[in-house]
Amino acid sequence: MKKYIIFLILLASIGCEPTGPKYEPEPNVVAVLNASLERQKVFLGTSYKLSEIPDTSDWCGVSNALVTISYDTIATTFYELVDTPGVYVSESLPVEPGRTYYLEVIYSDNKKVFGETTAPGAFEIITPANGDTAKLEQELKWEESLGAASYFVYYRAGYFEGKDFRDLGLITSTSFNSFYDRYGKLTVQLWACDSNYYDYYKARWGREPIESYVHLTGGLGVFGSFTVTDSITIILWQ
Repeated sequence: MKKYIIFLILLASIGCEPTGPKYEPEPNVVAVLNASLERQKVFLGTSYKLSEIPDTSDWCGVSNALVTISYDTIATTFYELVDTPGVYVSESLPVEPGRTYYLEVIYSDNKKVFGETTAPGAFEIITPANGDTAKLEQELKWEESLGAASYFVYYRAGYFEGKDFRDLGLITSTSFNSFYDRYGKLTVQLWACDSNYYDYYKARWGREPIESYVHLTGGLGVFGSFTVTDSITIILWQ
């Protein structure tokens, strides 16, 4: 079995190619729609054999492709960033909770990749409220997001202390001390992901075989989506 590298923007995985006379690189597409962002991005690349990884620490993107994401009867064509080859963006694609989107990528060699994602349903944090004071053992509670495969908590401590992103699983409440262990100012936001992204995420930690996370037709990678709550800022005390 010859090994090759699949470069992924959010993670890197190593797979195997059946023994054959010649390895053919496969299209590699990473696109994760986020309802809280005005600019959506699609990253295009190819897979590499382990012995043929480019001699660079930078990502080697693929240019001159046609990238389209559509919903209902509306299609949005993405444009490539001039200074970042292989990164295609659009500021005119509205990402709405519960809406289904269809991805079509046509590479310059006419290889095509297709994908489909449904953004999880809208949801909000129930308690605590923005500006509240809470204890570490107090629960953070939120509404269920229809179609969510898992929830992630994104939090930032204080003003300059850094941030983190934790997988909570498919629950609708958790104590603050399950993911944070200090006192002071804390800003919290919850992200609900679809099953495409969650399978992709689990493969990073070796929880699933690599074949189980590829839900694209014609290529490797992921086409997934997030729905995000408004953030709250609270004060944690003992």
